[in-house]
Amino acid sequence: MAAGLSLAALSLALAAPEPLGGDARWAAIRWEDGRCEARGRGWRVLPDSQRHRQPMISFLFEKGKAPYLHVRLRRAVAKGTRVQLVVDNEPFLLTGEGHSAFAGTREALGVIEALRDATKMRVSARHRGGGRFTDYYPIGGVPAAIDAAATGCA
Repeated sequence: MAAGLSLAALSLALAAPEPLGGDARWAAIRWEDGRCEARGRGWRVLPDSQRHRQPMISFLFEKGKAPYLHVRLRRAVAKGTRVQLVVDNEPFLLTGEGHSAFAGTREALGVIEALRDATKMRVSARHRGGGRFTDYYPIGGVPAAIDAAATGCA
């Protein structure tokens, strides 16, 4: 039985992401499959029972590929909904579906560049019930986390 527990603990340790850097709100990690991610959590922190709705932004990097941007929204949106990410006063349009919003390479690179000198960032959309919601994100640590993730997968 002890051998089984040791094997289970080892498999969990191997599946855990490798930290590449970060601070209280932004982290850079490398996954077991070689992907790297710079991940930031929104200012609004939801209880553990609602963790699946915690607002989060991820910049995903894979060796030889352009970065990809994913936002986890705290409210569900209809398929094809336009979601707006604003860095300072510069808007970027994302495509939303369910609790997610995505940006292609061009938009992801634009957001990364805008974040280099930014002071604020927010994501707004209209939820399925018709009302609008906005999530705010901290800026401190963004460039360092993005650079660490990009370097980790270079």
